[in-house]
Parts: sequence; C-alpha cells; structure tokens
Amino acid sequence: MWYLAWNLGVIRIAGTYYRYLETGDDALFDRLHAGPVPGSFAPDLPVAQAQFEACYALMERVEQGTLTAEEAVTQLAYLLGDGEASPSPLNLHDVLRRWHDGSMETQRLIYQWGRTAGPAALRQFFEYDRATIPIAAGKVLTA
Repeated sequence: MWYLAWNLGVIRIAGTYYRYLETGDDALFDRLHAGPVPGSFAPDLPVAQAQFEACYALMERVEQGTLTAEEAVTQLAYLLGDGEASPSPLNLHDVLRRWHDGSMETQRLIYQWGRTAGPAALRQFFEYDRATIPIAAGKVLTA
C-alpha cells in the first residue's frame, strides 16, 4: 500500500516538473493542489483513496482478529494488484515480495501505462517527453 501511494505521489510531482521544464509554465504546479481528495497521495484520483481505505479496513480486521493475516494476503493482492489506480508494471499482486523493481525499464512501462491504460485523471501527469528525464536529472546533479 505504501509503495502504491509513494508511486502515485511521485508520478504527480515528477510529471508536473518534467512538463514544466518543457514549457516553463508555472501554472502547471497549481494542479498539484487540485483534486477531490485533498491530503491523499493521489488527490485527483478518488479510486486510489478507495483502494487505500479498503486495504486499511482489511488490516483493521486482522488487528481485531476477525480475519487472519493469511486470509488477508489474497484480498490485499487483489486490492493492490487489480485496483484501477495501480500501475500494472508495478506487479502489486505479489504482496509478499520484499522489494519492488524500480528499474528504468519498469519506469518506461509505467510511463506507457500512464499515457494509455492508466486512469484518465492521471494522464495529465504523463504529458511529457521521456527525453526530459535526463535533463531533469542533470539539473539535480549540478545543483
């Protein structure tokens, strides 16, 4: 759940920054304050908040003893892996994996997912050219 939230937050911030580098339009940053779910990692995406809440409810049931941890694993895998807000390249079905692939190839696949299959509300954060990523990295290295 944390990894999904982190990725959604990074998608929004990085996508906005990359697009800003391409256009110089300061108004792009205003979209980071918009959305129907303020305070969420993905305020533009109510379905993500619904996923977070459903996962939290499962964890509460485990804590209360009405669901075993073993029973919760399958349900968590479904909620995280099949949720509309879950980038398919993250392979969040595998909830027992101790690490997640952050390779450039996975990032490329997330970019493709965001531009084509991701939720419409997230697509605005993928409106940049991937050639801008090394330019942004260079700015960090020289700062």
